[in-house]
Amino acid sequence: MILNKKIQTVWFVPALLILLAGCNSTQTKVEIPKLAFLSALNTAAPEEGAGWEWVAPLPTGAHLTSASFINDLEGWVVGGFGTILHTSDGGKTWVQQPTGVTSGLTDVWFTDRMNGFAVGYQGTILRTKDGGATWARLVSGTQSPIFSVRFFDANHGYITLPQGGLAKTGNGGETWTAIPTNIYNDLFSVAFSDSLNGFLTGAAGTVLQTKDGGQTFDQAAIAESDADILSISMAGYGSAFAFGTKGFARVLKPGGTEWAKVTNPSKETILSASFLDMSNGWVAGTGGVIFQTKDGGQSWIQQTSPVQSTLSKIVMVNLAVGYAFGRSGVMIKTTDGGQTWKLLNGNTGSSITALQFFTADFGWAAGTGGTVLLTTDRGQTWSPKNIPTQKDILALSFTDTLVGYAGGSNGALFKTTDMGSTWKPTGTFTSDIRSVDMIDPMTVFVAGNDGMIARTADGGTIWIPQMSSTTTRLNKVRFLNQDMGFVLGDNGTLLRTSNSGGFWNRISLPTNSNLRDLTFVSKDRFILVGDQNLMMMTEDAGLSWTRVTLPNPADSGFVAPDLVSVHALSSTQILIVSKSGLTYESIDGGFSWDRLATWPSARILASDFTSTRRGWLLTENNSVFYSNNSGESWNFYPMIPALAYTSLGVTSNGAVLVGTNQGLVMKSTDGGLNFMPVSTGSTGIIKRISTAGTFGVAVGINGTVLKTDNAGDSWSKINPGSMASFFGAYSFEDGTAVIAGSDGILYKTPDGGKTWKKTASTSRQKLNSINFPGAGTTGYAVGVDGLMMKTMDKGETWKRITSGLTEELLDVRFANDSVGYVCGMNGLIAKTSDYGQTWVRQQSVTNATLSQIHLIDSQTAFVTGANGLILMTTTGGLSWDPQKIKTNDDLVGFHFFNQFNGLAVSANQQVFKTKSGGATYVKGASPFVSTK
Repeated sequence: MILNKKIQTVWFVPALLILLAGCNSTQTKVEIPKLAFLSALNTAAPEEGAGWEWVAPLPTGAHLTSASFINDLEGWVVGGFGTILHTSDGGKTWVQQPTGVTSGLTDVWFTDRMNGFAVGYQGTILRTKDGGATWARLVSGTQSPIFSVRFFDANHGYITLPQGGLAKTGNGGETWTAIPTNIYNDLFSVAFSDSLNGFLTGAAGTVLQTKDGGQTFDQAAIAESDADILSISMAGYGSAFAFGTKGFARVLKPGGTEWAKVTNPSKETILSASFLDMSNGWVAGTGGVIFQTKDGGQSWIQQTSPVQSTLSKIVMVNLAVGYAFGRSGVMIKTTDGGQTWKLLNGNTGSSITALQFFTADFGWAAGTGGTVLLTTDRGQTWSPKNIPTQKDILALSFTDTLVGYAGGSNGALFKTTDMGSTWKPTGTFTSDIRSVDMIDPMTVFVAGNDGMIARTADGGTIWIPQMSSTTTRLNKVRFLNQDMGFVLGDNGTLLRTSNSGGFWNRISLPTNSNLRDLTFVSKDRFILVGDQNLMMMTEDAGLSWTRVTLPNPADSGFVAPDLVSVHALSSTQILIVSKSGLTYESIDGGFSWDRLATWPSARILASDFTSTRRGWLLTENNSVFYSNNSGESWNFYPMIPALAYTSLGVTSNGAVLVGTNQGLVMKSTDGGLNFMPVSTGSTGIIKRISTAGTFGVAVGINGTVLKTDNAGDSWSKINPGSMASFFGAYSFEDGTAVIAGSDGILYKTPDGGKTWKKTASTSRQKLNSINFPGAGTTGYAVGVDGLMMKTMDKGETWKRITSGLTEELLDVRFANDSVGYVCGMNGLIAKTSDYGQTWVRQQSVTNATLSQIHLIDSQTAFVTGANGLILMTTTGGLSWDPQKIKTNDDLVGFHFFNQFNGLAVSANQQVFKTKSGGATYVKGASPFVSTK
């Protein structure tokens, strides 16, 4: 039986709340058009331990709104900008699935591992029949937002819409039939306990109940409630719990007809609930709150949440395992019912607030908790260059690709001279630093709260405070040249210097608006912008200023917008960007202005341009939009990690193949001196590469299996009949391959991937590595909890063997038929000398994760792992000595071509070579070659 515990609720951003308010104000009910589907439009294309712990959502900072899990390991999450993420390992890794849409998604539901539906804005309905590998967009017949979706099987389901809209399908979404509800309030949520009994909830205390599968609905009477009911969770036997605004908390007990009040656990708004039965339930909401009840809501226990950002969805799969999701891609997990929490790697929910591009490709972003990100491909991918501080970073300034400053809260100021690899604190400040301007590498100004201005003339060794004569918050410092500069602040504060900060004059302006940005059009003409649609211009180098009237935004239904940035793209073309996305353009140097179309429908925090055509917008949900045509159109780039390396394989003719987290294989034919990318047709994470002769396979996340027949020059997808994540693979020259992964099943192909069969099962225990000594018929597979399997017939049949180990085993290698090694978690190394019958632990001198083994012979072996660790033995494992390699990155691949020459590859795009048998390593060229 598939377990699908999913909370039925939708969390709304402010823009949607405004929309809903507008819908409620009208008395005309919007029915779903009773239109048959014309076709299913396949628009799927590439685009856009104990306690609670961070899990790592691979590619998004978008707000996450809903989730569906079929068991405690496998689930899907949806959110803004068409985001769908999938995990098959309990949230350790996430893969973004291509949807072909950029509209926000509000809900998702899977009936089994293969069949799922997602819904969202602009009438979006998506369907998958292959676990999300591809999504097809279905014609819904409406442009209204779809709030919730619920399916009983692959064919029968419901969706809810504004103003009482409800529709059902009996053919997997090919056609939809509107169901009259006689309700004019928006329906936010739908929940069913079985195919007959269910509830709809919505605005103004709306609760509808059906006992006949949706043929009829009866409205429940909930006294003294006009709250919007945002969440409903079924608790078995026709019972349910519901939560909403204004402290709304109700329970319907088994067999009951009236909703009784229960204790509301929090002053925060409860946005999501997940009940496993009438006693045990969890709720989550604004402020990152999570509460648990063990007595059906009579009392609540607040659980210590590691976040303060809004949690829009909580899903408890069982009494121990659960997940919660929310703003800016926040994802957290519990494995003990939420009793304890700890932070791990992954999306910390940081808010990105600052953006600067130095060239068309090279840019920086920064935000809360010391977050700094670098892009070298126009914002398509971002790599973390975090500062060693928990303070918020508010400002960035770079003069070249290497040297830059980052300033932030409580006087935080850091400098880098190596492209963000290291950051050193500079200066002593107490006020928030809100702006940094580098005139050259030696001369830098900072400004911030309490009227603080400071200058360095020696590259940050000594900082000299400036006399600003104000205690107002200062938002921006801008210099035209070494001498002339300006500082802009709140309440119309404008300061000017003509002697490099030796003295600052206050310029009187006829406004109390907060000033935000300034640009230099020519040596005398400057433009500044601020709140409440303020734009002013000077033609005498800032001595006097005149307000320029911009086109009235009220003509298009806009209130006076706050202007966040201004950019002089040339002496004539100028762009102004507002917080709401409304923009203005001048083509005559600022004397006349046209109102342009509104840009992406999200609150804009910052923008930057490097030419008249190329520009970027940073929005409040950590998303970046890029335009190369002066803003006529925009590409959405989520804040995703840069290309990372995951695995390594070496062909029999010495070609080096490096797997990546984005499906590419990097190939070198000169021993790792130069690499070129090879497209595989996949975007999945490659976890293992195995080659023999010219034949080879690569395996990875979510059913990724690739093959090559020409030593890695080209790759094609093959289907073993499973969407499991694969971690182990072994190839033979005759086209035979054996693979294994997260579902604990071993698969074998005898014909290069044309046909596959299951050869063994481990009762769903994950397998990580496979090895056949000497490419013979005897082989070994290892996995979690010391699991070890052995075959004597080239993988046709397998049996368990007792290893006597309890740690997770990550790799296995044999030097000959009898002598072999395994490595794994907690620094484990073990050796066998009797064909795997017994295993003896080795003294590995570390507790770090050891992920890979490479054998020279039975006496000489290397083991690699986390934080750049390489251990070597020349005594058959009696002693292990650490090798010197200058990196702290995890090593994901290791190989020796002969006794002296070898290479190691790290996750962070680095290659290290040795010509001394591992005594020393020299960093070589990165395998990464941009294909953009």
